[in-house]
Formats: sequence, C-alpha cells, structure tokens
Amino acid sequence: MGAPVTPDAIRDVNTRYHDAAARSYDAKWGVDIGPVGEMQVLGKVHKALDPHPGPFERSLEIGAGTGYFTLNLLRSGLVRRAVATDISPGMLDALRASAREAGVAVEAVLADAERLPFEDASFDLVLGHAVLHHIPDLT
Repeated sequence: MGAPVTPDAIRDVNTRYHDAAARSYDAKWGVDIGPVGEMQVLGKVHKALDPHPGPFERSLEIGAGTGYFTLNLLRSGLVRRAVATDISPGMLDALRASAREAGVAVEAVLADAERLPFEDASFDLVLGHAVLHHIPDLT
C-alpha cells in the first residue's frame, strides 16, 4: 500500500493540471462569456437565492477557474465589483484575458480556497461554482 495522499499533494496536482489545461479549458467545455452564459448563470443564482436579490456591490468567487460565473455576473449587472480567486496561475491568466475581451473589470487573486486573504464580511455575495471537489479538506 502506498503512502497516504496529503492535502498539499492534492493541491499541487490540481494546480499543475489546471495550469496545463487553462488555455483550452473554455473551448473544451463550451464556456460562454456572453448572453447565453449570462442566462445560465442568472438562472442558477435566481434558483439558489429565491427571492431574487441584488444587485450585489462586491462578490467573491472561490475557485473561479477561467471566470465563467463571475464574468457573466459582471456582464449581467447583478454584481458591480468582483474578486475571483483560484489556486492556478494559468486559470487566472485565462480569466484576465476573458475579462478584457468581455469588457469587464475583475480582481483576480491567486489564493487557496482554504486560506483566503480577505477580512471577514468583505463581500455581499460569496460563491463557488464546480469547485468543492477540488478542495482537499472541507472540515
């Protein structure tokens, strides 16, 4: 039997994989930063937060990847200012490029979801989309 897999090893594999995949990620998964993506994202937010709140002054997305969720929230106007975190520098580079292309401003921060560099109560909306399975220690 091999040595146990540590949380740090899982983080390292996640970082390396997503750095390598970042350039082709959106094309591979059919990600849309635009009207279709906005409708998809708003539908999910409205379903989760019924009655429909907003707009939100400042949001935080944990494990934002290439920015699908946050960038579409910004485009829709539901979020005025956004911070997007990820453990992968490559994903954040792709997010920044997509933000420029979409004409929205986002603060992209390299951060581990388990060690966020923000003060408590700094955001009106905190979300994560398709990220929990990447976090090694949810306890």
